[in-house]
Amino acid sequence: MSLVDVEPRFPRFDPVGPDGPALPLAVELIASEIEPGAGDADVHGVQRSAIDSLARAGFHGAPLPSAAAQRELAELLAGSDASTWFCWIQHQSPLRALTSEAASRGSGAVQHRLLHDMQSGRLLSGVAFAHLRRPGPQNPSARRVPSGWIVDGSLDWVTSWDIADWFLLMVADVDSRQVISAFLPAGRGQVSDVVGGLIPGEPLQLLAMSGTHTRPIQLHQVFIHDEDVVAISDLDQWRASDAIRTADANPATFGLIRGAVAELTAIADQRSDQQLGDIASGLVEGARECRRHAYAWIDASTAEGVPERLALRARSLGLAQQATTAVLTARAGMAMMRGTTAERRAREALFMLVQAQTRASRDAFLDLEFGIGLGVRA
Repeated sequence: MSLVDVEPRFPRFDPVGPDGPALPLAVELIASEIEPGAGDADVHGVQRSAIDSLARAGFHGAPLPSAAAQRELAELLAGSDASTWFCWIQHQSPLRALTSEAASRGSGAVQHRLLHDMQSGRLLSGVAFAHLRRPGPQNPSARRVPSGWIVDGSLDWVTSWDIADWFLLMVADVDSRQVISAFLPAGRGQVSDVVGGLIPGEPLQLLAMSGTHTRPIQLHQVFIHDEDVVAISDLDQWRASDAIRTADANPATFGLIRGAVAELTAIADQRSDQQLGDIASGLVEGARECRRHAYAWIDASTAEGVPERLALRARSLGLAQQATTAVLTARAGMAMMRGTTAERRAREALFMLVQAQTRASRDAFLDLEFGIGLGVRA
């Protein structure tokens, strides 16, 4: 039996603890059904059954009653199995689109077909919109035709493809500078028989999160019918709102910190190592303080404080790097073995550096880490 096998494991063992309401039922479910399979999900892919188990317990689909509880659920999932968290979180943007004010002004056809099963968690959706952040010509792009749009271009990655029923494609009409949000079948069904011109590539072999069923997608003259469109919004307004969202720290980052600190604390306790214990205690204090301020900005629901929010995001990413590196160092040679929680979380922390990254968030992190006066660009 290895050292890992006899140590208390996150999420039941959690020195950092929640910022908002505790979720004991989620802790028990994740500890018994999600965390034990994290290593396998990392290598072989997240199983749809893992998402379905969350849905049956009411932890997938419609968000929990409070934003604080939803953040806590995200932290618990990410700290236990970041691949499952990433597939789970993809569902939230499509669900918000279905219940948005813009959707209420549409025909209601998509909501009638999908909303109930999306809210219950019976259906799983992915999403593709990161391309809207990029400067330069839009890829992919849409053009208006009778009864809908024609979409051409490529998507670098669509997460959850193999286990998702649908995915929300957000694509810009470059003539009108509008964002068309439409639902298309994903890879769990026979998408090639339903959507002509939509061609998924092979799963991407990623440094981290390779188990998230992420594929590139080619779009050749794909027709999107008006009845598949859930919302139409202004591109410039979308980018302005996205700049606020991406300035904030990600709850998943704090989940990774919690998982790593739990492991580091367990090592320190098992070895009676004062130095490791002091490092773990410092990380606990830093994580709680950073998270408290970051969530206060999110709850304020304001467009102000972007530099402060970017600094807190950068700080959270720095803490994740410190926490996972500390566990790697404490584990020594054992941490170099593929499949350990130490090496997996270290890779997941690297992933968080680039997830939802913008020029502003990248500059903020580099400025914090290297202190060479890069400043923060809007």
